[in-house]
Amino acid sequence: MPQVYVLFWLFLIMIMMAGLNIAMGRLASVTAPPDITDLPDLYRHINPERFLELLDSLMDDASQPVLSRDQFCIMQRKRLLKVREYLQRLNHNAILVFQIAWEAKLREENQPAEQRNPRNLQCFQELVYASFDLGWYARAGLLRIKFWLLVRTHPWSPLPPPRLADLKKIKKFDFVSGYSRYKEAVGNYGLIYSREFREALMLLL
Repeated sequence: MPQVYVLFWLFLIMIMMAGLNIAMGRLASVTAPPDITDLPDLYRHINPERFLELLDSLMDDASQPVLSRDQFCIMQRKRLLKVREYLQRLNHNAILVFQIAWEAKLREENQPAEQRNPRNLQCFQELVYASFDLGWYARAGLLRIKFWLLVRTHPWSPLPPPRLADLKKIKKFDFVSGYSRYKEAVGNYGLIYSREFREALMLLL
């Protein structure tokens, strides 16, 4: 059994890396890399509060005791499909913001030393880390959902139905704190332009 889990996680890592390469390739195919000012046009809207509602453990706890296994599996599949849509959007946004922050970081590092702004460089670096972590979380969540839909949401499965609350935290990444760090980093980047632009970016998030 331990070998099965090792093989499963190796398979997930390979799929995640392949997905990241494809997504980065698509963004890189654009003639000019996107800038932070392009974000309003390229960003996919998500509602973090609604996303967390779908992951609320109270829904699992209240429904499972009163529903048959078949009914509970059907309900979980419907919720998983909604969560999958959120994670797909989250993954797109995280990859987009990562590329924007990475390009900005490289531009700042390539400036002559006397023209380099350490504060801006730190801001870009923080956004690189925050968006990378958020993208990793989204891809890990998508892979977990794929496995659950294939194996754990069928009446014939010997495994228990999944609890969506388990998606709030994957490994060491907690969505609430991680998304808050990401949002703060985007806002700090926006402040480099103006407070008004920062507020406009906050409305996207």
